[in-house]
Amino acid sequence: IRRDPYFVCNSILNARIDRYGDVGTFFSHRPRAIEAILAIADPVEQVVQQVRAIVDEIDATVAPMDPADVLSVEYPDIIGAPQAVMRRFAAFLAGHGAPVEMRAALPDFPQLRNRNTAAFVRPELKERLDAAFAEAFR
Repeated sequence: IRRDPYFVCNSILNARIDRYGDVGTFFSHRPRAIEAILAIADPVEQVVQQVRAIVDEIDATVAPMDPADVLSVEYPDIIGAPQAVMRRFAAFLAGHGAPVEMRAALPDFPQLRNRNTAAFVRPELKERLDAAFAEAFR
């Protein structure tokens, strides 16, 4: 799944606060460079470096693969058309020899909210997030 890394950072920051009440409490995937990331004092910069490391790891893992063997899904597609994404996923699996049985009708999904908007960025963190992101994702 490809999502704008700025909003991935923002979502992790929001999850830290919403789940733990503290932006300094670690949340989400631990990339290989976790020890160096945890040594960063500023939790906003820590999250940005966490996401930078995850993006780099994904890119390095996928780079040597045949593009035909990789299914990439964009975040807006999941939000806007989850059933179409499910059909693409099923077709991808079937095209690679996996047994896939499509049901006559896919389940209805609740309306998903696009969180890739400024409305979900906490004003008290925005300046720090913008600065750390600009540095890490030049």
